[in-house]
Amino acid sequence: MKTPFRNTRRRFIKNALVAGTMSPLAMRIAQPVLAATGEDTAKVVFMYIPDGVYAPKTANGSTDDSQGAWHPTGIGVDSGNGYAVTTNPTMNQMTKAFTPIQEHITFLQGLDMKLGGGSHQGGSRKVLTGNGGDSLDVVLSRQDSIGGTTPIRSINLGAMANFQAGTTDHVHYLNGQSIKPEDDPISAFNRAYGLGGSGVSYPDGFDPRKSILARSFKEVEALMKNDLGMDERVKLATHIDALNDMQKKLDGVAEPNTGSGNLCEVSTFNPNHIETASGDGIYPPKIHLDNNFEDIANLQTDIITRLLSCNMTRVAGLQMSHTTSNFRGHHSISHNFSQGWIDSLDFFYSFLIKMVNQMKATPDGSGTLLDNTLIYVYSCLSDGKLHDHRDMPFFLIGGHNFGMKGNRKLRYDLNAEGDGRGVDHTKLLVSIAKYMGHDIESFGTNGVTGELPGIFV
Repeated sequence: MKTPFRNTRRRFIKNALVAGTMSPLAMRIAQPVLAATGEDTAKVVFMYIPDGVYAPKTANGSTDDSQGAWHPTGIGVDSGNGYAVTTNPTMNQMTKAFTPIQEHITFLQGLDMKLGGGSHQGGSRKVLTGNGGDSLDVVLSRQDSIGGTTPIRSINLGAMANFQAGTTDHVHYLNGQSIKPEDDPISAFNRAYGLGGSGVSYPDGFDPRKSILARSFKEVEALMKNDLGMDERVKLATHIDALNDMQKKLDGVAEPNTGSGNLCEVSTFNPNHIETASGDGIYPPKIHLDNNFEDIANLQTDIITRLLSCNMTRVAGLQMSHTTSNFRGHHSISHNFSQGWIDSLDFFYSFLIKMVNQMKATPDGSGTLLDNTLIYVYSCLSDGKLHDHRDMPFFLIGGHNFGMKGNRKLRYDLNAEGDGRGVDHTKLLVSIAKYMGHDIESFGTNGVTGELPGIFV
């Protein structure tokens, strides 16, 4: 009789998550039950890299591949549908860092951001909104069939995304107002796991899992004081079963973090052991220091991997610094092509590559977390010197279980939309929305309809 009950329990949890009838704490505890069901669930990460690349333009606005340093090169095969496909492209100077993960990447060439403002802030404002009021991550989080299926509808993290940033320097928007990413990993983690406020450090001997457990038993006690119907009895049984499972884990010795199951355990996240160059830690308030960027960025990618692998969220954003930020002089460097600019981009890309490798090593559904997660990497500008929005340096990683194929470049035809420009980038946003199961035909205010051809195979 035990096995049928466990199947009923899974169905109950899934229905309760969609309906929102379980408490947030109970949802967080019950979610790992679903993480091991072998089901493939589409997830998405929006990752921002500041201030564009080196992509000089010809007179008609297309990128000059013979002079540029970004777009991979190779012989393209015309698809007959408005784009050419280059398989196994040769990485350029600014993309060679991706060679180890090239098999998972689709590079996109010939997408323009139209309408809206220009330069840095105009690009930040419209890159995820299509010049509308809400960014795509916010729209997806509001869908009950997407954001509503997980305890956390979406998470928006940053690494020095707020230090010396103005209200127009961010990329996530709600009702036309920018949303500040959470730059403090401890605050982000505590909020996600219900452990308290910002900047909380765990005292010696404190086990945050036991804090969750104690509060959960209080929820059970409250339930037991009421007359219970059948649904409530199933809910209570679910809650007790999850608590007992957690208690067994608490009584054991914590094992190394080697799989998605351990990623779901609160105790495996411990940022307080970090020693910085100055030897005085990073919390608080030194998360804004250049020397601590690497620690912060690594923790943020770790949190995103955890929450996605445990099905605690399906929508995540990571903003690396912000537009016009002079973190390590990046904004100034981006005005003139140099090895320094390549090195600066490679530094940002190193955290993306680390996250991709983490996802490749994390079981999820029928494959890996990377197989189910689409990572959209983008910037606010095309060429950092020209400050333009033509032929944006966009690319996609992962998502193989939902029709994405890597190791390619898709080059879209100039004037495909009859305006002498590249293809409107909102078609890419529509494609990402469809990947997540949100069936829309347009996004933003540009009036362009349809998805980007060639993305899914």
